Amino acid sequence: MWLSSMAVSAAVTWIFSTVVSGLAAWPEVGAEGGVYIEPAPILPLEKRTTQGQDPCTYFTQNYGRITGEDWRKCILAVPFNEPFARQAVNAFRVIFDLESSTEYHENPPPELELPPFSLNATFDMIEEKINSKGYQNHWSFEYDLMVLFNRYRDGHTSLNTMCMHGYYWVHAYPIVLFEEEVKGKKVWEAWTVEKDWNAKNWQAAKLGDKLVMINDQPALEWLAQYTRMSMESFAYVDPDSRMKQMEFTVPTGLSRGMFAKRQMWDGEELSIQWANGTRRNVPWTIQFTSQMVMDGKFRFNNVESLEKLCFLNTTEMEKLILPQPPPRARRRSEVTRLGEILIEKSAPVLERRSIDIRKRQEPVVVERPNGYPPARISGPEFAVESFILRSDPETAIIRFGTFKEQNQNTFKEFSKDFQNFIAEELVSLKKDGIKRLMIDVSHNGGGQAVLPYDVLNQLFPEEQKFSSMNIRWSPTTWALVQNMDNGKYMDYYKDENMKDFKSKEQWLGPLFRDGGWYSPKWKQDFEQYAQEASSIDLNHTGPQPFETENIIAASLEEHGVRAVVYGGRPNSKTPMQTVGGTKGGKMIDMEQIYQSLAKAVSDKRYTDLPPSVWMPPPMPIRVLKGSLNLENKFRDGIDIPLQYLYTPACRKIGFNKDMFVDIMVLWEKAREVMWDEDGKPIKCVDYSTQIEQIRAQDRAKQQKTQAQAYPRPRTQQGPPQGSQQARAVNISRTYARHSYMAYRKRK
Repeated sequence: MWLSSMAVSAAVTWIFSTVVSGLAAWPEVGAEGGVYIEPAPILPLEKRTTQGQDPCTYFTQNYGRITGEDWRKCILAVPFNEPFARQAVNAFRVIFDLESSTEYHENPPPELELPPFSLNATFDMIEEKINSKGYQNHWSFEYDLMVLFNRYRDGHTSLNTMCMHGYYWVHAYPIVLFEEEVKGKKVWEAWTVEKDWNAKNWQAAKLGDKLVMINDQPALEWLAQYTRMSMESFAYVDPDSRMKQMEFTVPTGLSRGMFAKRQMWDGEELSIQWANGTRRNVPWTIQFTSQMVMDGKFRFNNVESLEKLCFLNTTEMEKLILPQPPPRARRRSEVTRLGEILIEKSAPVLERRSIDIRKRQEPVVVERPNGYPPARISGPEFAVESFILRSDPETAIIRFGTFKEQNQNTFKEFSKDFQNFIAEELVSLKKDGIKRLMIDVSHNGGGQAVLPYDVLNQLFPEEQKFSSMNIRWSPTTWALVQNMDNGKYMDYYKDENMKDFKSKEQWLGPLFRDGGWYSPKWKQDFEQYAQEASSIDLNHTGPQPFETENIIAASLEEHGVRAVVYGGRPNSKTPMQTVGGTKGGKMIDMEQIYQSLAKAVSDKRYTDLPPSVWMPPPMPIRVLKGSLNLENKFRDGIDIPLQYLYTPACRKIGFNKDMFVDIMVLWEKAREVMWDEDGKPIKCVDYSTQIEQIRAQDRAKQQKTQAQAYPRPRTQQGPPQGSQQARAVNISRTYARHSYMAYRKRK
């Protein structure tokens, strides 16, 4: 069984879930991982100094005595740079040629609760605000850029900049949602969580009190509305996954959740009220990422020096668009960001503080995640562990925390150890009499696709299934992909019959479908990629270790595996997906985009079009991390990308207070609903009627409201006539929207 906390799967089940002064390093997990600077407590007001000075100078000199509003005054003081704003928009228009899912957001499936989104209209809106002098400061411009990225609701398509995401807005009241049985009826509740974030050693969180009101609105209604409408940086198209992102992370407690930790706070007030009548206006404070700090000191001490952090200088921008030699292997602490030259230690920083500022400490070893019971055995870097179910010694759990190396190992070493652990543990579990297997991938952040593919091959050695994928066609795509992976990118893919492509034209197309230009569908040759990138052999022989009826997994519908899900939205009317989250293919970061395109500028073999058509101008904004979803992924025989193919789980279970205290209770509940007392599988719930009701309601709304006909995005160009990529595809743009609506009708 695969179990997930965004949407949970579960005889293999995959489980998915969906006082310090100064700057102290703290390993709280965020959007990009790493070390964060824990916010200092707010000291008594009478110790504050007067504010007749530069707001950033005031902030750095009084950190620990001020609120998040004081930081807001500092960051809003960075002036708007109109030339840089225009250059950034022009760069993003070209870069978004590569984003694979843009068309599908114009009319998304109703089950996902996503508002329609037009990329072109959003870029036009931003440019109009630039033209009309609508931006009063740099922060407000970057805020609109973040909204554009966040409308995709995809962790693969994200933008983290120094002056928007070099910090988080946090408060002290994380929440968790529970489903309880009261007199035979299901009741959902929101509770606050109490945790000492400054404790040196890990401590389990405690429940606070039941939360009844948020901003004078019933708490559950406010949360549901926020996850639908907020432009916060949710990482999932799935609504249950977005709700889970709001919550405190159970059982590890590594993240407060997005209710208590945000990137897009715009100064709005937040008030909460508990069931005991207590009401509080919540104060926000700041948690800085390590990129805002160097050698234990802020990298700025006034508005001018903060402005320099927000943008790349001329040398850095020139470096960004020039081909770079292959980088040497670097420690994580040495890795710079997009176009960045590390600011010298002589750069302006505060020389003295009344508050001690501690130096950042790099982790040396990967520690075992807290909150889980003792493991039967642990794999490399604790990325995978196995457990025996307390209430049923014939049922085991394998927990996958990640599919990527964390610290000391190279990927080749890690992947080999990972593969060997799975192979040896499956044999050991069978030898010890285990009959049923649950696989928990709650809070798994992903990683190298070859590793979960290998897990499937080991579970089903006689069934090798390759998902199909495609990419958006554009001149930018054509120039980009031909030199990725040292020119071997095409070699890792086959056509849908697993045959080699005979030419780049056959590989890239383009084909017109779903309102845009795309490549034909491919299948990745994981076996070749695994041999070259990780030195592991994906060919497994021998009998299947567990019968399919005793394997429950969220993403294994092709293999006949069932899934159980937990958590999500507090209602019983809607089903939940087995994999609630990003289900696209390859993610590509902006540094790789610029470097691959820079090679194409100097090598005319890649394209006969001038770079002005497909090369973005240098990005002037300092980007900590930026990426796009490059590939759509498809299930065999289905033409709708997995991101937008709503697949309900076999069964849905509620998360309760006992599970908050002991995660083993969750696993035991999954066992209870998926197999009977004799170990025989229980039939899945049929959610088809509920899904059809949701779609019927959506169709009724569309009949009442005329569909908005968005202009064709300028970032989506057809094949240029007269070039090597040209095709006889002179389809009028008038039909583009109708072709996309044909995709909706297929649903």
